[in-house]
Amino acid sequence: MSAEFANLQQKADPSLIRSAANAQTRMSLQAFERHRKQAYQAVTQSSWAKAEKLFSIVGDDPRLSDKDLIALATLRLRAADFEGTWQATSRLLESDPDNIKAAQLATLALSSQNRWGEALPLFERHSDGPARLDYAFVSNHGAALAALGRPQDALPVLLEAMALNLTDPAAHMKLALVLRDMKLYEESAESFQTALTLDPTRLAAQLMVLHMRQHACQWKGFETARAEIVTALATNQDASSLSEGGVFTLVAIEHPAELFKCATAQVAMRFPQIQTPLVARRIERDSGRRVRVGYVSNDFYNHATASLFVESLESRDQVRFEVTLYSHSKNDASAMQDRIRSACERFVDISGFSDAEA
Repeated sequence: MSAEFANLQQKADPSLIRSAANAQTRMSLQAFERHRKQAYQAVTQSSWAKAEKLFSIVGDDPRLSDKDLIALATLRLRAADFEGTWQATSRLLESDPDNIKAAQLATLALSSQNRWGEALPLFERHSDGPARLDYAFVSNHGAALAALGRPQDALPVLLEAMALNLTDPAAHMKLALVLRDMKLYEESAESFQTALTLDPTRLAAQLMVLHMRQHACQWKGFETARAEIVTALATNQDASSLSEGGVFTLVAIEHPAELFKCATAQVAMRFPQIQTPLVARRIERDSGRRVRVGYVSNDFYNHATASLFVESLESRDQVRFEVTLYSHSKNDASAMQDRIRSACERFVDISGFSDAEA
């Protein structure tokens, strides 16, 4: 409060107080408009540091316009602040749910956090119209359907995306994974091979070609191909080339143990960019309470992992150990899934959770 305004209050002249208060409001509005315009211009000019500084002043102000919120979301997305991107776009989508640019930025942010269930309604709201000309939007729509266990629905959407950009290796990787989930292994291998042809450094594609050939029982030249990929992986230091499932697939072929350790370390280097590690904490255990053990898995259904694991759960010392299973598995209503649910104290389905919620 200014000294002038305080003195007016003491004089208790209502008209003068209102006049001074309005002047202060006008000044505040003028300052807001100045910062808002400069922040927007900074984003359009790619002056990211300046934009960050200015939006730190006005970013939470409810008076931001639609184009300001788009600029703020763009700034947050560039900084890999996906939650900040989502917050900015959700403010705009509340008042204008059909805003295409907001939907595009919002789905990019949610997809980057694997929040597919939240992203899907935005994709479906724009199932036709101008948004379907945006390759990233359509491609991520297909990825969302695949991640939610709907490969048959994902297939035509991914083909729609490929009609917009046929030369992106990632598009062929996504298509190959969907074909794999549909158990079309030979077709999946062909799509992985196409991705590899477009980008010969994509070792995950090379590994997945080999793995799909295993599924399809195509053994001609297999040992030569296996030796080639093991050699390539042993000399590779790029974590991104293995980030599309390559490390897990490595388990299915013969390889030196040191190679798997190296490959997992490379991929681990990639994830701190998009995931915040849990805070380490020490919990004092009540000596009179059972030891609580939690397991997280995508295989708590009629799957080989569940078959190998269920007897360990059933045979544990239930007096000493209390078990919770956190599942992001599909619900196949199988006898194995019922059995594994019965073998623990709590079964928590986290398949619809975001990464942060899980």
